[in-house]
Parts: sequence; structure tokens; C-alpha cells
Amino acid sequence: MRSPGRWNIRFLSLDSPPELAAENTAEASRFFSVSTPGVELSVQFGSAGGVLALYSAEGKERQVLTKYDGRFEDVVTVPRVGLLAVEGVGLS
Repeated sequence: MRSPGRWNIRFLSLDSPPELAAENTAEASRFFSVSTPGVELSVQFGSAGGVLALYSAEGKERQVLTKYDGRFEDVVTVPRVGLLAVEGVGLS
């Protein structure tokens, strides 16, 4: 579904989010598949801030790993396998 100037929504199967790469950059919320627990991430968000959350593979459980309302840099360890969500503040 696409609505120019408003928002976009796309339905994905659980196996289709890209695997977390060595470096990822985006200007909008994204999901990544994490298949190795204990991965350490260096996270940088711009002035709008953001949320880094981990969802269970079933999508029933959400764990916020870090969250700030402004520019920040943090180091986070992903505790388990799941879907890593890089979200804009207020977008979950």
C-alpha cells in the first residue's frame, strides 16, 4: 500500500527481512533478522533519536534495547535471535 506524502506499509514474511550486515544505514524504520545471539552493535542515531528493539520471531515479545529522543551513540548487545527493529521515535 502506498500513500504519497503520508506513510507506507508493506507486509513481509518472517523470513524476508534482510540479515543484519556489518553496516546498515537508513532514514526510516527498518527490520533486520538476527540469527546469532550475543552480537554487539554500535548504534548511532541522528537528531530525531530512535529506538532499537528486539522482537521474538513470533512477534509476540518486544524488548527495547536502547531509546533516546535526540542524537545519540550507544553500544548494545543483542541477547537472542529475533527481529531487530530500528524505529523512529514515536514509530513502533
